[in-house]
Amino acid sequence: MVDLVYSGNFDQTERFMDAAWKPGWPTREVFWDRFRCNLQHGRFWLGVAELNGFDDPMFMSEDCEIGDIEQG
Repeated sequence: MVDLVYSGNFDQTERFMDAAWKPGWPTREVFWDRFRCNLQHGRFWLGVAELNGFDDPMFMSEDCEIGDIEQG
């Protein structure tokens, strides 16, 4: 997923995740939110956001939770 984002294909990332998502994992939305939040707080994010054509590179709340993404 990170490779898709860092190569300018953010629009394909959620579809890829959905195709790979294991049935029965209950935290898909939590994972997706934390994934995007972690990206946004990365040191290269502004350049990556520009590469992906974002009008608003800070699409997640400034106080979003960052850190390890856990399942369960």
